[in-house]
This record gives sequence, C-alpha cells and structure tokens, in this order.
Amino acid sequence: MRIYKVLFLMIIFLPVPLMAQTKASGSIWLDVFGGQRGIVAYPQYSWEMGTPIGNVGGYGFIEVAPHEPLFTNHLVVYTPVKQFSVHTETGGLPRAGLSFFQVGPRLNVHETVPVLKKPLRRLLVAVLPHLSGIRPNNMLIAAATNRVKISEGVEMSAEGYRRFFPGRRPDYGEYWFLFHPRKTRPFSFGIFVLQHGGRTSFYAGIRISS
Repeated sequence: MRIYKVLFLMIIFLPVPLMAQTKASGSIWLDVFGGQRGIVAYPQYSWEMGTPIGNVGGYGFIEVAPHEPLFTNHLVVYTPVKQFSVHTETGGLPRAGLSFFQVGPRLNVHETVPVLKKPLRRLLVAVLPHLSGIRPNNMLIAAATNRVKISEGVEMSAEGYRRFFPGRRPDYGEYWFLFHPRKTRPFSFGIFVLQHGGRTSFYAGIRISS
C-alpha cells in the first residue's frame, strides 16, 4: 500500500501550487433517504478550479447505508481539454481497513457532443484499471441532467451512475430523481434508487444543498 499512499498525497496536494493563480469554487450537500431497508445518509462535496494548464476538480462522499459497510470515495479529476480528463478515485471501507486507488482516462461525452449540453449537465465514461487495493478493473458511466421547470416555482433533475465490473462481480448503480421547489430552498425532495446486481432498493427523502 506504500504506492497508494504516495499517489494519494500527490493527488490531494496537486492543486495547492495552482491556487494562487486561480479562483476555486465548491459546494456541499447532504442526502437523507429512507425506505424498507432503513435510512441512507449521504454527505457529499464537490470543488473545481481553473488553472493555466487546465481545470482541476473533485468530488467525494461518505455513504452510510443499511446492510452495507461504511464506504467512502474521493475523486480528483484533471481536465487539460474539455473533452478529456484524467480521472482518479481513492476510497474504501475505513472500518475494515480496506482501501483502493485507481486512475484512468475519462471521456466527457457532453463536451465531445455539444448538443447534449442542453439537456445534460454532464455525461462521462471513465475506464479505471485496478492499481492498488480492493477494487478491480471497472468502467464508470455517470450523467446528470440540467434542471427542468415542471410547474411554477418547481424544477426537476435527475442524476446517477453505474459501475460495470468484469466477470461475475455484480454491477453497482445509484440514481437520484429530485424535485426542487423554490419555496423550500435549500431543501429538495425525491427518490433514491440503489442497484447492486439483481437487487434494487427504493428510498424517498430530502437533499439539503449549500
């Protein structure tokens, strides 16, 4: 795990020398959804900065779900051109002392096909080979829509991802369908869907955004 630790530190501190040359933005939000299998708590964050050599951004979360071990994942993504990124993920199961590190190429499809930017905020495909730790080779597909007005003072959006694994290991996906009433800001309401292999769980709840 020595290589994993070195790479992790490099990624975490990569933005530091660039911060003096650019402006950074970020946000945090909390999802709390309940269903037949219990309550899922999902604190998340994201950040982004533009630099003279490309954009650097990140996303991360801790997921506390019923019948699932505590899981965390943190992304740092370097985008030298809009269509292409270097995508890294560092995370694991902290209570079990298990971790992983992955890095691979990512195609930003919404930038490659600009017409998609009207309905979609993002659509990406990343190929992540096994490098260190518990996670095997996988392909990640993730997407998010722009908000759409469905009535006076209410907007709707959807987002989610699916991770495809080789062999007999089951695929994994999570999807959010959210309603954003203007009068309830910063609270949004919606449905959270979790898929793991052939098992699908549905939850209803809230998102609190910064």
